[in-house]
Amino acid sequence: MKMRQLLAVAVCLASVTGAALLYGAAQKDASPSKAMLEQELKATLKMRVQTAQLALEAMQAAFEAETVTLDVLMDASLKLAEAQVAVASKPEEEIAALQNCVERAKQTEANIKKLFEVGTKGGAAKDYYSAKRERESAEVAVLKAQIQAKR
Repeated sequence: MKMRQLLAVAVCLASVTGAALLYGAAQKDASPSKAMLEQELKATLKMRVQTAQLALEAMQAAFEAETVTLDVLMDASLKLAEAQVAVASKPEEEIAALQNCVERAKQTEANIKKLFEVGTKGGAAKDYYSAKRERESAEVAVLKAQIQAKR
């Protein structure tokens, strides 16, 4: 296994162990306080961002190795953005997370477009237009968040 894959597995195992410990601690106290629940939620949301980042990296490598499809890669990118938006405490942080998703989508679209234009493997019309659609959807999400922030 590559070092990144080992690191991803280790982080996932640590996340699962941490979640199990939190779950076990929560089960001991039948009615945890609101503050405890909020603290647990915050910790879990932060863990989810780390896991989503590792998942995206793994999916990117798998996509480049042609072992997963574009939709799997784009889903991992969207899940990372969702996780980052969930931990954001200010509209600017939400917008930044969504803009990062747009940048990832632009990069993916550009890579596929190059292959599409020369008609080589990995540049099928379905992949190019799917990547373009995902980038446009990410841009719409940014614009909506910016409009919401202005209210």
